[in-house]
Amino acid sequence: MKKSAIFTTIAILIILTAQLFWTWEMYKVHLEKWQITLQQGFEEVIMDEAGIRNASFAYPEHPRFYVKSKADMTPEEAASHKGDTLDYKRLKAKNVAGSMAELIGQLQQDALLKRGMLPVLPAIDSLLQERHPEHAGLNRCILLQDGSGNTVNRFGDTTLLASSHSLSTPPIPIGTQDRFYLRLFSEKPSADIFRQMTYAVLLSAALAVLVMGCLVWQFLAILRKDLMLKQREAAVNGTVHDLKTPLAGVVTLVGWLKKEEKDSQKQTFLQQAEERLLRLRNDIERILTTARGGRRELVLHKEPTDLPTLLAQAVADTRACLPAKRHTLETDNRLTDGQVEADPACLRNVFAQLLENALKYSDEGVRITVKLEEDAEGWVTVSVTDNGWGIPRKCLKKLFGEYYQVPREEGRAQKGYGIGLTYARYVVRAHGGDIRVESREGTGSTFSIRLPRKQTKR
Repeated sequence: MKKSAIFTTIAILIILTAQLFWTWEMYKVHLEKWQITLQQGFEEVIMDEAGIRNASFAYPEHPRFYVKSKADMTPEEAASHKGDTLDYKRLKAKNVAGSMAELIGQLQQDALLKRGMLPVLPAIDSLLQERHPEHAGLNRCILLQDGSGNTVNRFGDTTLLASSHSLSTPPIPIGTQDRFYLRLFSEKPSADIFRQMTYAVLLSAALAVLVMGCLVWQFLAILRKDLMLKQREAAVNGTVHDLKTPLAGVVTLVGWLKKEEKDSQKQTFLQQAEERLLRLRNDIERILTTARGGRRELVLHKEPTDLPTLLAQAVADTRACLPAKRHTLETDNRLTDGQVEADPACLRNVFAQLLENALKYSDEGVRITVKLEEDAEGWVTVSVTDNGWGIPRKCLKKLFGEYYQVPREEGRAQKGYGIGLTYARYVVRAHGGDIRVESREGTGSTFSIRLPRKQTKR
């Protein structure tokens, strides 16, 4: 449940972050477009203002400018040329003039500057408002700077010069001599940009809300299912637990009948009934232990226990469960002392589970070897090896998970609930030990249980 809550929260945060990132990137794109139009409009009105300044003076002969590259002149034109020549390519590289029309305008600026007629900043501002109404509602400041970057004149809101919420054009040269530059500072049109983005942002926000709503709905559905499963689990666990008391009474009664019965055949039947009842009791214990999982500590009733004897009892339990399966079972006991401190009933269930799995997941004639040995550190290892069907590598990590069963092809599927190995892991870990598996599909498996000699309180 916690994983679902964490996943839902992370997914919502990712969606919100992506939404904000997309909005910010879209805003920056619109801002870049706005800055380009701002510079283009500013350059246009600068040229228009120069034309107005030039027309405000009456000259007998209006100056005309004939511009030709020296390389393109004929020898006669070059010999008759008077005045300075212009390197058009150099001026274009310095962004003084990008076209011949702009070059003519810059030459006109040179003529006006030679007469001491500097650009009129209020006139430029008025032209900008008149010819580009989209800039009319924004605060602006126009600077006239000399070639060293010093401000010669200014007009407008000077607070924009040091504001982080303003846009500025690069210095635009006035004339071809690098003597003066004009620069425009303008307030960012954030409101206008967001108005242009309204429909796109609303559509994106609606999609984000829809996706987040689906995630929240899915989370609530999982929450409801989880609550139902917990209620069902509690009911099943309670029912299974309630079966233990009458079952214990039946076991006691069958044991008394077997003791009092004189007929040998009836004693055999009662013995078989007692074995099945004990197995049923063990199955109930496994179900309860697995259902509790890590939510409740497993209570062990530890006492000195002889492992070879316990294994012999587990073998008897397994043979009673699967009497028809032909098999060979060998025990390789390398222990000089088989005594460990453990809960015999729980360990007996674990050993019986491993032996039962070796028989169930194999063909007729399976060979099972049980080995008991001790390592240099004093730990006892019990391993159960078979030459059965084996386990695919991809299933090994999930093998001890609750209710997990290895998928088998048709004809090899076995009845089960996927709790046996989970129970074995709980019991072995409660004893302070560990359980491991090595297996290859088609060659068999080895389950190893490693236990300490002495148990410590957990």
